[in-house]
Amino acid sequence: PRERLPFIRFRSLRNLFPQELLRVLANPALRGLLILFFSMGALVSGSDVILERDVFNVLVLEGDPSDFLTFVDRNEPKVSVYTPDAFRKKKGLNRVVLLRLLSESFDQDLRAGRGPAAEIRSDELSRTDLIRFRDLLVKNSFLYLEVQVPLDIRLARPTDSGGSAGPAEVLHAVEAPEDLKRMIMALLIMISLNIITFNLLTVSFVEEKQSRTTLAILLSPARSTEIALAKGLFFLVPGLSLAASLAAVYRPDILTSPVFWATMLSGGLLYMSMALIVASFVERQSTATLICLGYLFFLATMFILAPRFTALYPIKNHLPENFLFSVLSFLFDGTPFAVYANFFWDFVAVSLVLPIVAVGVFSRRLACK
Repeated sequence: PRERLPFIRFRSLRNLFPQELLRVLANPALRGLLILFFSMGALVSGSDVILERDVFNVLVLEGDPSDFLTFVDRNEPKVSVYTPDAFRKKKGLNRVVLLRLLSESFDQDLRAGRGPAAEIRSDELSRTDLIRFRDLLVKNSFLYLEVQVPLDIRLARPTDSGGSAGPAEVLHAVEAPEDLKRMIMALLIMISLNIITFNLLTVSFVEEKQSRTTLAILLSPARSTEIALAKGLFFLVPGLSLAASLAAVYRPDILTSPVFWATMLSGGLLYMSMALIVASFVERQSTATLICLGYLFFLATMFILAPRFTALYPIKNHLPENFLFSVLSFLFDGTPFAVYANFFWDFVAVSLVLPIVAVGVFSRRLACK
């Protein structure tokens, strides 16, 4: 007889959950995957991000370089610092930045946190390049003192052909470049949740269907929805645990945010629903593996091409990964919740409806066999 969407019996879940736990923990690939993602997150979180791709040749206009500039010259491979005498001995240098220390005791003011001032100018570099160089100086001030201190870097207008330099443009104090690190951590959290709650769950379900393990379970008192819920909960737990571990390595304060947990839970439910729908129609493990790999390739393609081809934007904007990445980026940036509240609640609503649809499809497909 056709099975109705049944009442969930928690006794059956309690019996099924340990079986799934032992079966998956016996898989060394899962353990290796968990270690890999956690290690990548730790490395990214603890790394200093260098956004610059070009060398800056810095000419200090007055006096000898300070201890700080000597430190930058020695430890930053993208920057070479020259005194006027040393600069005259060099020939053919390009990408030259003229730097003038405006504070008489620059190093002492820097160590005391008094925000020493410096002025940078270049006749050949763009304003964007000078801002990148500014960010390099700020980042190296953190490395130099191992503490966050203010640094007043002013961008002077380039000299005209026959005139003097224009007035300096004051650039507001900035923190070390973190945009790339935030993006990578958001991607790592998103992909880890995808792989565990979608890829591994899909392949596990289809593998058990192919090996008739699911049929044996179905012949037991457990109902199909109980099987789906037990497996989904098991994969949801390590998925959320890994996402929380990665977030804890980078921003531990995020773990106290209800929005973070609601976002991760919603993403996990969406991925579980997708896995159930795929597992309902796929019979071979090789096919399921190809679908999961193809989906990862599709995601990579969309995230790379969508910023360059506007016709792909509607597709990318409706992917669950776009919602996850966007909310995580908002959280890491400290964006007020009111700015993206409607976006967030739409995502949560879909994540609550789709599991009901997926469980219904899964139950009907198994009942027809």
